Amino acid sequence: SSYPWAPDDSMRPNQRVAAVRLDAIRPTQGTDTLIAFEKIPEGVRKEQVGGVVFDLCVGEDFACEDAEVGLSIILQSESAHWMPLLKVPLLKVQPGWNTYVARVEDPNLYRAMPKLYTVRFQLFQKGQDKVPVSGTVYVDRVGFLYRSAEGSEAASVGGASHP
Repeated sequence: SSYPWAPDDSMRPNQRVAAVRLDAIRPTQGTDTLIAFEKIPEGVRKEQVGGVVFDLCVGEDFACEDAEVGLSIILQSESAHWMPLLKVPLLKVQPGWNTYVARVEDPNLYRAMPKLYTVRFQLFQKGQDKVPVSGTVYVDRVGFLYRSAEGSEAASVGGASHP
């Protein structure tokens, strides 16, 4: 992460979640990674990855003058370095925990999955003038959506992890 994060046990009973605290930051290239899962756990069937699932909660203290501030969910592979899957506008996230599914929409990208190495949650703002972002963003239950060999989605999720 480009920003301080810590396990937080106040958001879910008897569980720890990743809490990233933003203190009037201005996300720019190189300092805009909210969380990066840079080691894919052993046992993940990379060749079958068809997307990412995760839970997201935006703290009540979250604030930004840019109504478009959000998270891009990106996969990285040795075969395709930058695969954006989903954009989540943070100011439009409903209170409490929200589950998101970021699917690989382009079947041509399936060939890159066996060499998958990172899942990246990247902050973005609209326009060149970056305005301060403050508050806490919570992420939990990050895992992979698997697809069958034929390319259709399977219901199983694997590889849940914390950064």
